[in-house]
Amino acid sequence: MHLDWAKLKACVDGHQGDQLIEANWKKTAALTPRKTGVPWVLVDNQHTDVIQHEARNHLQVFLCTKYLKGVNIAACHH
Repeated sequence: MHLDWAKLKACVDGHQGDQLIEANWKKTAALTPRKTGVPWVLVDNQHTDVIQHEARNHLQVFLCTKYLKGVNIAACHH
């Protein structure tokens, strides 16, 4: 993957970077339930204790069995 570091730095240091940070802050502040720690796992814009536990402890299995059924991804073939 090639990144244009000059463009990335310009974004971070400029108005666009500020806008992106503010937009993400607003999304974080509006979460229900409210975020209580990091990482805070959202799947399909939802957070539950089950999602948090499964994603943190068994992410590959969680994704393959809950969200990637029928998708031909090598990582999901056991």
